[in-house]
Amino acid sequence: MCVCALEMSPPAILASLRLARSSGARTVLNAAPAPADPSAGLMPDILAAADVLCVNETEAEVLLKAYKAGTTSVGTVGEAKEACKDLIKAIGGDSAVVALAAAAVAVASLAASSNCK
Repeated sequence: MCVCALEMSPPAILASLRLARSSGARTVLNAAPAPADPSAGLMPDILAAADVLCVNETEAEVLLKAYKAGTTSVGTVGEAKEACKDLIKAIGGDSAVVALAAAAVAVASLAASSNCK
């Protein structure tokens, strides 16, 4: 498994995710801090190289607005669950996790979705 965060340089993140994926490893991207423009530069390639996307509600809203995906407000567990599904549809990957400040987490995958508190 390869886990990256946006605190690294974009070329290093992309190279790491691609190398891991080519080796058969699962890739996880913690999209923090939220990019100013998620559709610019290497960001679309980085997002596409992640099997699992992990974000908080603010990062989810930034990505959803940039990719004009369905849900754009993420404040409740129900909205977070919809945001997970919308992120998977808009960006790719097979799973998304949205952590809420109120200590709740929503998870969605191509196979199923759930929420935890």
